[in-house]
Amino acid sequence: MLSMAKNQHILLIDGYRFLAAISVVCFHYFADVNSAQTRFNVLYGKIFEFPHLAFFEYGRFGVDLFFLISGFVIALSAEGRSFSGFLASRVARIVPTYWLAIILTSAVILIFQYQPLSLRQLFANLAFLQRPLGESFIDGVYWTIAIEFRFYLLVAVLILFKVYRFYHWLLLGWVVLCFVDYYGVNIGWIKQLFITSYGYYFSAGGAFYHIYQERHRMLSVMTVVLSFCLAVLVGVDRFKELTDIGVGCVIFVCYGLMWLISSKRFDDIKCNSLVVAGAVTYPLYLLHLKIGNILMKHLTITASGILLNIIIMVGMLLLSWVVSRYFEKSVNPAVRRGLEALLSGLHQSASRLLKPAN
Repeated sequence: MLSMAKNQHILLIDGYRFLAAISVVCFHYFADVNSAQTRFNVLYGKIFEFPHLAFFEYGRFGVDLFFLISGFVIALSAEGRSFSGFLASRVARIVPTYWLAIILTSAVILIFQYQPLSLRQLFANLAFLQRPLGESFIDGVYWTIAIEFRFYLLVAVLILFKVYRFYHWLLLGWVVLCFVDYYGVNIGWIKQLFITSYGYYFSAGGAFYHIYQERHRMLSVMTVVLSFCLAVLVGVDRFKELTDIGVGCVIFVCYGLMWLISSKRFDDIKCNSLVVAGAVTYPLYLLHLKIGNILMKHLTITASGILLNIIIMVGMLLLSWVVSRYFEKSVNPAVRRGLEALLSGLHQSASRLLKPAN
């Protein structure tokens, strides 16, 4: 059995993160039938019609790759961690940049009067309570962050109640539960609590980590295979506008990329550019869609078509680098330390209160 130092950095994951993010950006900017360019086709004479870029429709599967990566990284992050240490690290990783993205996106919406924005909607988005409060996402990509956050909370609960050591079995059970949900045993609270619409990706990611660590191999391979089968079934059902072969091939590539990590074939790779690429991924994902669409709408008088979208994409990359370099590097560590101290203190206080008197 191998153990991984907590400070070990798998560069291939950075590359995969960037690949996933840029795939989603290309999907939204060049192929998404629901985003700005299709609406602008009507307004501006089809200047955003790119039939030769139709293959970017498959860029939507960048989200699926994100979830696979997250399953792997969370299994790594949770191992040997306390409840307070794990939860603080995860909250510090996603929440500060998420809140900054909400503030920046809301500012752009208000400046350009793009859509109505209420304080209730703003609060719901800041607190990950969009659906419970019946409010819409300020930016269409936020739904995935809400799912990620629920996944983190599930793992934190496993650590808190000291059942994380059974994680390899729980991953398999999670995939089976997702299969049960897919085949019609639809129980609302189970679907929401266990994220059965996407949980099979997190399960496979965790299983790939166990394969990487050379433990629970047979069980983990079984989890990956079941997850892959369900991913293809769901993908084919979900995206009727795409070919079944295309969907299957893209999902196969996503799982194949994760297998490359678990095989350790590229553990010794050294490339500083991948570190930078991985660092800009999260802010790029959060910032590109709504702000990009607003800019497309207001800049069509000076530029058009694919050139405008490329310019906006480059601008989003630069903005994301600034956020990563000057915001995340200074704010996230401070938030993590403060949260860990707070959660640790609360956990100790609760333990003392619940401890039976002698």
